[in-house]
Amino acid sequence: MNSANVPGYLIKDLNQALRSAFPNKAELKMMVQFQFSQNLDDIALGDNLKEIVYKLGQYFLKEDKLKKLIDGALEEKPDNPELQEVAQKFQTTISLFKILKPLEGTYIETMQQAYQACADDSSFHDWEEEIPETPETLIEIFEGIEETSSQNYNEKLSQFAVNLLNDGDIPEKKASQLNKWGEKYVGKFYKQLSHRENDVQDKDTTSHLIIIFHPCKQYKQRYWFEAWFIPYGEEGKFNSKTGEGYISINQDGENNKKIKFEEKEIADLLKFCFEQIYQQPTFSRHQTSIEFILPNELLNQPVDSWTIAADEDEHDIPSPIGNEYKVIVRSYKRLKKYLNKNDWEQKWQTFVNCACSECFVSDDDCDSDEELDKQLYYILLRENITALKLIKSPSPEVFPKILAAINQSAIPVALWIREELQHLNIREEIDELLKCSIMKLPERVKEKRWQASVAVDKTHIGNHISLLWENPYLIPPQIDYTMP
Repeated sequence: MNSANVPGYLIKDLNQALRSAFPNKAELKMMVQFQFSQNLDDIALGDNLKEIVYKLGQYFLKEDKLKKLIDGALEEKPDNPELQEVAQKFQTTISLFKILKPLEGTYIETMQQAYQACADDSSFHDWEEEIPETPETLIEIFEGIEETSSQNYNEKLSQFAVNLLNDGDIPEKKASQLNKWGEKYVGKFYKQLSHRENDVQDKDTTSHLIIIFHPCKQYKQRYWFEAWFIPYGEEGKFNSKTGEGYISINQDGENNKKIKFEEKEIADLLKFCFEQIYQQPTFSRHQTSIEFILPNELLNQPVDSWTIAADEDEHDIPSPIGNEYKVIVRSYKRLKKYLNKNDWEQKWQTFVNCACSECFVSDDDCDSDEELDKQLYYILLRENITALKLIKSPSPEVFPKILAAINQSAIPVALWIREELQHLNIREEIDELLKCSIMKLPERVKEKRWQASVAVDKTHIGNHISLLWENPYLIPPQIDYTMP
């Protein structure tokens, strides 16, 4: 294993264990001769035992044979407790590190959160000082765990793994490997996992404000709305066929008001909706997703930039809702007809444990709008494709065809930039945004929008992102109504 991938504390522990088991050069020399048929002086010269042991360890580390050194030392001194401890610690640590290292580039934020969750647990740290800064790399995370674990290193390392599993953010294959790691190396792993799963289930933290705009039949460019709120903890407990679990916020005939998409009308509408849910005991802006279900002609609207109307006698600070809430758009046509229901549900179930890099396809292969029109639908039909990213901003002429391809192929997720931003490298910006699991994407988009709000440059990508997010299990109640 590359020396850069072996935490320094393991090297230190090994050096101490070797000096404990072989307290003089003669004994160390015999171990090297008997176990590896090599002369210690050819490998490690030094003025004292500490220096010789260090050089011996570095030699085996560079040869990627550190485990063989540990095993050989144990063969000679099987009853030495320090060697026994370092052998077990090395195997547990390196096996977990090898599982997680390939994920570091994409999932470092998830790993940092899992580490911080350990640090936030009062049982995790015994120190009285402030919790140190969040580590920036995987190896720093391991070092932080070792530094703060006192006598229960394995328990803390396994708690870190449990947090990763319960986050639900890592790919399914890696989750399986983590489970096997815990089963093999940690006796209390499943007890910890069960305990954390119960905690997570007790803390379902997503609320949903669903606002649907219906086109008026009698008046062009007029819409009427319906809205519902699903408090956190209720997802999975509501029934769209009966309306059970939904809190209706359509009162006093307000939903029958025919509105245009003008700034003041939208702000008043949002104020009306939020006045109904602000008093809900579970309401929190950090835990609420706002989902706008829109006809095709409105799906490219900058809904995340809408604001809530302020009271005239209050000094409210107008803030785009996309800076404070997870704001997504959904297709009115898809939900009206519930298109390709089985394919839609299957694609959703496929990607929930995937990284964005595993399920997104882009429009890169299409050099023109004409090619995009002809090829996109067939690209999206590929079995492993569950999400679309548009590098090129869609033109008004092509956008309806893109939406048709998305709906007909049952793709649940699409991300695009609403207008062309010439001076930015959109591809790099989007790829950076997508360095997460698919289920973390709404939160990532929210963070990017917030970054744009404090940026001087108004062409910041966060000002122009649209996210289509179609959860087939989260739909409006199927209530009969008469179109006004």
